[in-house]
Amino acid sequence: MTRARWFLITVGLLVAAGCNSPAGGPIPEQPADWALAEFDPCAPLHGEPGSVRLSRPHTCELERPAGRLTVRVAAPFGTATRLASAPVAVAGLVGYQRRFGGRPSCRVDLPISATRAIEMAAPDPTGGCAEARALAERAARMMRRPATASRRGPADGLARRTACDLLRTVPGVEVWEPTGGREDEPAGADSCAGKLADQLGYLSLETSYAPAPDTAERLGEGDPSCTVADGGVVLTIGNGGCEEARRAMDHVRRALFQPAPPAPPAPPRLGITLGDPDDVRPLACGVQPTDLARCRAPRPVAAPVGREALLATAAHPSPEAADQVCAMLRDAPSDLFGSPPTFAAAPSGACLVATDAGLRYSLRFESVGDARCQPGSEGVQVAGRPGCRAVGAIETLRLTAHEPVSLVVEAGIQLRGEPDAPPDRARLAGLVDRITAHVVRVHLRA
Repeated sequence: MTRARWFLITVGLLVAAGCNSPAGGPIPEQPADWALAEFDPCAPLHGEPGSVRLSRPHTCELERPAGRLTVRVAAPFGTATRLASAPVAVAGLVGYQRRFGGRPSCRVDLPISATRAIEMAAPDPTGGCAEARALAERAARMMRRPATASRRGPADGLARRTACDLLRTVPGVEVWEPTGGREDEPAGADSCAGKLADQLGYLSLETSYAPAPDTAERLGEGDPSCTVADGGVVLTIGNGGCEEARRAMDHVRRALFQPAPPAPPAPPRLGITLGDPDDVRPLACGVQPTDLARCRAPRPVAAPVGREALLATAAHPSPEAADQVCAMLRDAPSDLFGSPPTFAAAPSGACLVATDAGLRYSLRFESVGDARCQPGSEGVQVAGRPGCRAVGAIETLRLTAHEPVSLVVEAGIQLRGEPDAPPDRARLAGLVDRITAHVVRVHLRA
């Protein structure tokens, strides 16, 4: 998957896509816990022509000449991933879809909690996601009666434990969780990483049913590392030798010798029914997927008026400061954003905006002493206010609000569900200028 391209405008503006259901209250994780332990990832693939193989404890694959079909259970799935995906209905359940270029493929996720999903991936040579959608429909029907898709045979110690559960049994390891810059997503069920306390070394652990590699000590980019494997577990230690790796594996092995933890009771059904909330925070929080625990819906407050109020907002970045910034945007006509927006108050003090049409927009105020344009940016005027614009992966706009306060916008546009599609830079620039001009004309007149 290619990296989504962004435009920045140093006014703290980001525009993002909207979601198909509003943020709600607590969404239980117990159904996802049951699915992790008991839902058979091969169940949706049985009956299909081809060779079905449980490649990892929570991943099943079906090999075909045209490409591989994959089902993952309890795959990480949080707010930022929702924002990057197009909402779809799958057999009455909330679903999300993404298409990737290169070797064309499609992925459909069916959320089973606010942080995890059952994920289907398939080749997509025609561009319609037909095979992935058909696989998701089959999985959705099984999710109506999840006990019928339970794993067969005795409890598998790997299936009922995540890779992070096993890594935590090694003394002195601090697990890196969550992963991938998505603070609301757990680490993958079949892979985990962490660092050794008070050392430069790191550990990574993967669970797999593939043939294990031989124990090997090797040199990477100047750093010693060692990989050891046993019983479906592959453990790699970096900045350390094989003796340390074997000691760590001993702890993992002892944990696996213990009886598998019992599975929670089977839920009456899995998945989120269409119309019900499937996330605990606004979709716009995915525009800045850091410190997501503090990102929330904006509260109704008055917009800051005058230089001193803007200085106070700039000096204390927080969700409360973002509430005031959001007040400047929420009174704008919805058509100003190109499609109906969702808003979020970020801990950075920025108001975040997302739309289903792919706009990702962030607006904040910043106190800066030097208002000169930096190399790589150009001088502009928006609604009569001087400023600087830089265009790159993100477009950034910085305008003078009231000296020494600048309005900072960072903005991007990416069609939901099409991460490899080229962004419409001209459309983005027009949206950013219209939205920013509204803030200047209505709220920065004094």
